[in-house]
Amino acid sequence: MVLELYIDPLSQPARALMLFVRATKIECQEKTISIMGGEHKTPEYAKVNPFQKIPAIIHDGFHLAESIAIFRYFVQTFPVEDHWYPQDSRKQARVDEFLAWQHLGLRMPMVRCFLSILKPERLGDVLPTDENIHSYRKDMEKALDAVENLWLASGQFVSGDEITIADLMAVGEIEMSRLVNYDPRIGRPKLGAYLDRVRLTLGPDLYDEVHGPLLQIVEIFKAKLTK
Repeated sequence: MVLELYIDPLSQPARALMLFVRATKIECQEKTISIMGGEHKTPEYAKVNPFQKIPAIIHDGFHLAESIAIFRYFVQTFPVEDHWYPQDSRKQARVDEFLAWQHLGLRMPMVRCFLSILKPERLGDVLPTDENIHSYRKDMEKALDAVENLWLASGQFVSGDEITIADLMAVGEIEMSRLVNYDPRIGRPKLGAYLDRVRLTLGPDLYDEVHGPLLQIVEIFKAKLTK
């Protein structure tokens, strides 16, 4: 059975899926679609994903978009360890709770913050003011504080004491804060220890390999922000 995973390492949810398939050793062909190059907007890619977004999969002719749907498909289709998405209804509900929250609770404030600084034209017809940018940064910090104070209040990971797909989505978003030269670990000891824990659990080589392209872009933007 042929599984094709369409990704761009600069995409937060794509990195989460890359971490998952590599950690669980699911055999697939990773096909890079450059977002910065506009390759996701081509007629060819529209045949893969009509929404023209990253990530997406084709599995034996079956097309599927949206990272959370892909995660659930993977755990139901491939023989992966139960901790990734537990069959126990309450443990699974905790994973789903974070996945439902992170769309607006974490992803949106993170994206708004770095777009307001690096790509303000993407936020609408009127460019954000300094006041808007400050507000977006505060929203990002509140989201990171929620991870520190709520999601990591009593467990080693965001949904309990074992790593799950929720953690892969979480670190994908948290690491994006570095794009605006922001260190999410400062003042958040639980979050800092958590990032180290996820990296160690997955394997430092795997974690660093998947995040490598992002860190390269971080250095480019860091120079831009310094100027």
